[in-house]
Amino acid sequence: MRANLDSEALSRGPVDITYVEGVDGDGTFQVARLSYAGGTVTGDGRVHLNQAVIVGLKLRVRPRYEWLEHHTRLGDGEQATGVFHALGLNLPDLPADALSRMEQDRERAAAEGQTDDYSALRFYTHSVLARFIAGQTQAEQDAAAKFGLVTGRTERPRVLVVTASRHSDEASLLATLDLVQSHTDIHAGETPQVRAFNYLAGITEAELERAALSEFGVGLLTLWDNAAPGTRLVIINNGNRKAASDAMRQGGYPADLVDRLERNRKITLFPERPTVVNGRERWAWLEIDPDSGETIAFMDDGTRGAMLEVDVTNWFVEAQMGVVGFF
Repeated sequence: MRANLDSEALSRGPVDITYVEGVDGDGTFQVARLSYAGGTVTGDGRVHLNQAVIVGLKLRVRPRYEWLEHHTRLGDGEQATGVFHALGLNLPDLPADALSRMEQDRERAAAEGQTDDYSALRFYTHSVLARFIAGQTQAEQDAAAKFGLVTGRTERPRVLVVTASRHSDEASLLATLDLVQSHTDIHAGETPQVRAFNYLAGITEAELERAALSEFGVGLLTLWDNAAPGTRLVIINNGNRKAASDAMRQGGYPADLVDRLERNRKITLFPERPTVVNGRERWAWLEIDPDSGETIAFMDDGTRGAMLEVDVTNWFVEAQMGVVGFF
């Protein structure tokens, strides 16, 4: 689907994106639907399941001059209808006292029975965005004061995506936070201080996004802290990139990760070995721009973020009932 969204409405809250199923003369189809403060839009591009297999989902946004993307992969048997996105686009800074009032309002609504399972899913994903932005707001203010910088988002608005997905009948929900574009603009300051600010911001955001999901969230620092004893971090740059990638291919590292490292022109801090989470090997690394110092944490699913897997009870049953009725 394509949609032009009102920028003022975007600043008032997240965009909820779901994928819903219906039937027409050509058979069963799935289509994207979004809802935000400016209204609701249903896509006109129906994907008929007897004509195509949906293997992944891509969100593309252009808040200023360039397109930015978020990707969600679907495995065998997984459906787009099991995926919910909360897109934070152009959301403003959030002081801690404002976050506290928002959380009190949500708790009051839950106590008064004003939330169903679908609303709970929306509230959770919106809360993740709010907690991250509140933490980032305070951290940026503190760091800017420490380094004597003037900062503020004028050219690069925040683009954040919380994705909640349940792809099977198992009662578990996977939530991820992807910092598609998170760094602030720096308008005045000395180069060494700018680099230090950007590096510190990247490390801080890696922890903030994990904590925003839950105290049980998993992010870069979680994986590094729980790596097997003796695991070292390898510094990969343009001087040793080819030798490192050749050695990784010979060592049986995942091909898609090696391909990414070969294409990358940034300094990379990469662990020698993965960390096992819920029986799966997971990788996380840092990419550092050598000129600006901008630092981003990446996970092996392509997100610039963190993840959480929790038990749930019928969230997506309610979600489907709430949106399929549109057809």
